[in-house]
Amino acid sequence: MNVSDDKTTEDDVVVRDPYAILGVSRDASYEIIRRSYREKAKHCHPDLGAEPGREEEFKLLNWAHRVLAEQRRTTGKAPSTGSGPSDTAPKGSPGRDVSPVAEILREGQDRLRMGAAKEAESLARLALQRAREDTEAYTLLSDALSAQSRYAEAIGCLLMALQIDRTYLPAREALTRLQERSERG
Repeated sequence: MNVSDDKTTEDDVVVRDPYAILGVSRDASYEIIRRSYREKAKHCHPDLGAEPGREEEFKLLNWAHRVLAEQRRTTGKAPSTGSGPSDTAPKGSPGRDVSPVAEILREGQDRLRMGAAKEAESLARLALQRAREDTEAYTLLSDALSAQSRYAEAIGCLLMALQIDRTYLPAREALTRLQERSERG
């Protein structure tokens, strides 16, 4: 699953199959896609070892997950196969997105993983200024607030995400976890 390090031109594009990268079928639910992504990411995260190619593999997994999550977020269903803008990636890179909001969210998620919750919060708020009804942005904001022990605000963000899309599973799961935590604490 390693990405080539060869020098490439703008015309040198490889069509990548996000389903194959994540090892899921084309009719897999988002929950299965997410579970597969998390399991594979645990094994190739660059912070967990220094083997060659580990970072490239992790970037490719992130790209595949983003493609499928973005498609689900924008259309409510899994992406079709083909060579649309989300399905193509320059050789040697993890992929390219079509949405500037998706780029902001990706950066916010990266900051949150690095422990920079306040920066992640700022990026989530920026994403919400650009896309007011973005459930993923509300979920990121909730995660950032939760990391700062601001649970009531975090729950409010998840409730906003669920007002936009009642079927958005990541928000439902996070809300259940936060409600349990706030009842215990």
